[in-house]
Amino acid sequence: MKRATVLVSALAALSCGPSGSSGESPTYCEINLIVEKKCQRCHTDSGDMDTPFNLESYDEVMDQVMAIELVIERGTMPMQVTMEPPVEPLTAAEKEAILDWIDAGTPQGDCE
Repeated sequence: MKRATVLVSALAALSCGPSGSSGESPTYCEINLIVEKKCQRCHTDSGDMDTPFNLESYDEVMDQVMAIELVIERGTMPMQVTMEPPVEPLTAAEKEAILDWIDAGTPQGDCE
């Protein structure tokens, strides 16, 4: 029984951390995949909505990082408006990844 408890504790420790079992913080390269899928539908020059800023580059995301953190914590983005196809909300894992990235100091990473 003691071995099972130690094993479960070890597995739990390995899975903790900002980006799962690797223990490394996500980089912008990983976060950008979420931004492309969930944010750029509107936050681009050719987006479905008239938004006050774009989220198409690292610099544009960095300009809005405090606001991004706030709207994720409040659960107000992406806005749930009537659109076809429907707007997909951020999953719990996507929210966690973005907030972990911000907590880690918004590392850019090498996206190539």
